[in-house]
Amino acid sequence: MPTIRPAALLCLLPFFTAAPCDAQETRTMSNQNVLGVISMNGKTEHVWIDTRKGIEVRAGGLVALREDAPDVERLAENGYLTVQQQVGSARHRAEWRAAPGGGMTRTYTVDGERRSFAEARPWLDRFFPEILRTTSIGAEARAQRILAERGVSALIAEIPRLESGSVRKVYVEEALRSGRLRPEDTRALLQGIAGISSSSDKREMLSVLAGSHGGTAEFWPEWLRAVGTVSSGSDRRELLAKAVRELPHDQAPPAALFTALDGIPSSSDRREVLLALVAKWGGSAPTLQRTLGSTARLNSSSDRREVLGKAAKSPALGSVLPQYLDVVEGMGSSSDRREALGAVLRNPALPQSRDASVQWLRAVGKTKSDSDKATLLMSAVDRLPADRAVRAAFAAAVETISSDTYYNQVATAFLRSQVGRS
Repeated sequence: MPTIRPAALLCLLPFFTAAPCDAQETRTMSNQNVLGVISMNGKTEHVWIDTRKGIEVRAGGLVALREDAPDVERLAENGYLTVQQQVGSARHRAEWRAAPGGGMTRTYTVDGERRSFAEARPWLDRFFPEILRTTSIGAEARAQRILAERGVSALIAEIPRLESGSVRKVYVEEALRSGRLRPEDTRALLQGIAGISSSSDKREMLSVLAGSHGGTAEFWPEWLRAVGTVSSGSDRRELLAKAVRELPHDQAPPAALFTALDGIPSSSDRREVLLALVAKWGGSAPTLQRTLGSTARLNSSSDRREVLGKAAKSPALGSVLPQYLDVVEGMGSSSDRREALGAVLRNPALPQSRDASVQWLRAVGKTKSDSDKATLLMSAVDRLPADRAVRAAFAAAVETISSDTYYNQVATAFLRSQVGRS
């Protein structure tokens, strides 16, 4: 039998038979819990289902729950909360709905028979605190109350105590909306976010924080350290790409960015961030050097080739050429090595440097394929400086060619070029 995902399960519940359903942020919290937010016909409903306990909770609109009693403090217009549970053979149901003109109605039924609402309190007492702790129902109103009564620092201090990532997200958003964050509040907020287990919740909160903060020099290293705790490689890639876009161009990327980058398992995800780094800071030798260090840790030869191809265009390449060539040497594919070495020749400044030319020729001599080696050397015949050390390095590279055909082809072209220069 095929497995039904939580989002699909919610869509199949009888409550939704009348209209299509679009489940968002829905996830299995454990073997028996489903927690999520559902959009239906433009309206949002919070759902918590505990199949082991037989509890089903649904809420819509702004709901403010009391923390000292199993009750609703207030409901916005069209707001509601329903709680039902199968207890033995009896079906208990409590419902709060906003009343026309203000206020609310409370109803309690057992197997459809109406009872006094006061009779519901012992039943609700058993799990109402869990609704507060686990779900996002009423979280917005609670966050707003804490913010109004005790301030943003108190609101942020509550975040590590919350069990649900969706509730933490609500608290973070309210803290950001307050516009009253001090540097110490931001640090505490980042610590609270770093302790969240859900990668997607963490990504969303860090993205919101980065977008609203303004990006001071002190902010980014701490933010990037929090990014380093994001478990999903794609989520981390998305956040690092955002940092590359938003960091000031005249500010070198913090070391924490490279630490977070190197922790991404996917070579292609890391490649995307490295390409963005080179595009923005490729003219800075220190940043280019750090970027090449991360490139050397890419598992894919083709990913390395792409990053090196962009790095080879940098005017700062000459100062980091030895490291560039070390990255090339670690590539498994001969054709990728050929492309990366050929890219160096297309940098206008490099072929005019004696030292760079000698380093490049030594790297060519280590290329395994005679065909690739000959292609590179033929491309370089008329482009390298007429210098004794360069000629010696070229001749040494030619001597590493095993194929007589390729050897004669390159040697002949080299000799003709020397005659032309004499």
